[in-house]
Amino acid sequence: MSGFLALLLTLLLQVASTDSTSPLPLRIDAQPFAFRAAIIRAAGLVPETLDPTRGTVFEGAHSGPRWLLVSESFRAACDGERIWRRDGATVFVEPISNQSSVPLEAWVLPYLLQTGDRLTSRWTDSHGRWTPSSRNAEVSAPSAEERRITYSWNSGGWREQRMLSFRRYDNGWFCFEDTSEGLADDRSNGRSVYRMSDPVVVGAGLCARRLHSQGWILSERDPAVLEPASGFVGELLSAEPLEAAEFDVRLAKSIAIATGDRVIDRTRPAVLTFMVGARAADFDGVGYEFATAVATPPTDSELMDLLRSAKRDAGRDQRTVPAGGARPPGGGAPAIRASGAVTSSGVLIEPGRQLDLGMVRFGENPAQVTAKFQLRNTGDKTRTIKAVKASCGCTETAVDQKVLAPGATATITTTLTVERAKTYYSSIWVAFEEETGGAGEVEELQIVAVGVPEKAVRATALKKDPAGDVLTIVLYSTDGKPDGDVGVPKGAESTIASDSGWLPVGGDAKTARHWIRDIVKKP
Repeated sequence: MSGFLALLLTLLLQVASTDSTSPLPLRIDAQPFAFRAAIIRAAGLVPETLDPTRGTVFEGAHSGPRWLLVSESFRAACDGERIWRRDGATVFVEPISNQSSVPLEAWVLPYLLQTGDRLTSRWTDSHGRWTPSSRNAEVSAPSAEERRITYSWNSGGWREQRMLSFRRYDNGWFCFEDTSEGLADDRSNGRSVYRMSDPVVVGAGLCARRLHSQGWILSERDPAVLEPASGFVGELLSAEPLEAAEFDVRLAKSIAIATGDRVIDRTRPAVLTFMVGARAADFDGVGYEFATAVATPPTDSELMDLLRSAKRDAGRDQRTVPAGGARPPGGGAPAIRASGAVTSSGVLIEPGRQLDLGMVRFGENPAQVTAKFQLRNTGDKTRTIKAVKASCGCTETAVDQKVLAPGATATITTTLTVERAKTYYSSIWVAFEEETGGAGEVEELQIVAVGVPEKAVRATALKKDPAGDVLTIVLYSTDGKPDGDVGVPKGAESTIASDSGWLPVGGDAKTARHWIRDIVKKP
């Protein structure tokens, strides 16, 4: 927490400088397209001959760093900074870096619609995010007709590296391969490869008619060996160019928020949940009533204003897994928000493919939370579960039976260990045997939880003002007023015009869970 606050105070006390030079000499920035695409998944080594038209069909549109997908049960849009995802009357707002907040198809499909512009400008990745690490990328030319971009970055104790390969096609550059790999102690712990083929010109851009994905993970038998995990084959069914204005209309319609919608805003360390048009909300799992109704996801500064005027509403407090590594008291489970789903082969997944476990508090010791999926065979043929694997080491899985006769039910138990302040997205891959001996069906389940430390900064806002810039900090504390935990660093006192000190959000210091502080810099 101290390092994070030091960074925030540096922003307040120093003049920040940004480097807009050294752009990477490549850009993928398509003319807007409308498209239909199909994807089929498989376990193990994915053959090139899968027929993707047997899989899930998606409709959508893509425009450079913005894209949207529309299907019967799914709506998602990216506005350049955030992903908006609608599930019935609930809208999820996610930071663009949380690629796993949307299905695998959603963030891969933009590869199917792409264009190059003669290697003249910056490059943006498939998630629509301008990548700071791209300033250190290496661009090589294996031949006059090819370009290769390689870059890497550190992610916790891991090192990630990525390589994109482009081939000249017509008057542009076509991305035909994307390889990413995770390394720990210089040893690979996983790899994924996407290969795009059969490009076709659509309007001013290029579309890949076919995409092949293959993933590798560490073998359970030999940790030094990577083995094929799962993948998919996608096929572009149709694509046509759109006018920019028409794309904007579709985007606005897809991400529109209406009165009565339930909004879960995960764009900052603490989650804000509210009903559009209502004053009641919960922030960081703590219930409040604001002085005014909330109409849209607030900016950081707007959130601070709402919290300053808020009153505590303990009846809205979200039930959480307490700090110290304990499970919910009495053996109860956290609130689970999901709906049932049926696979293409007739296996009913209850309560649904995604379980939202809410807030999980942790202290010096990690906290654990358990959730269960039930898979019931509603078909007339026996289904066999080949394997169940989690996407990260923070999740353990167990299945009570693997052979599902018609009408039988298997229970997959997942245990998530929470020890960091972040939103956890853990995928559980369930691979089924294929009765005909071919590639088996793969289903992705997911659990979502928000790790919340028992004392930590939960939101910040820096407001530029000629009368003096204002840094506002909101801190969660379970043991009263957090004096001494955070403050102005020594030697900087002379630059501060005023400091409100810690004030209880909701007005009552005895029941406060959040504390707010305004530090004003001298002009």
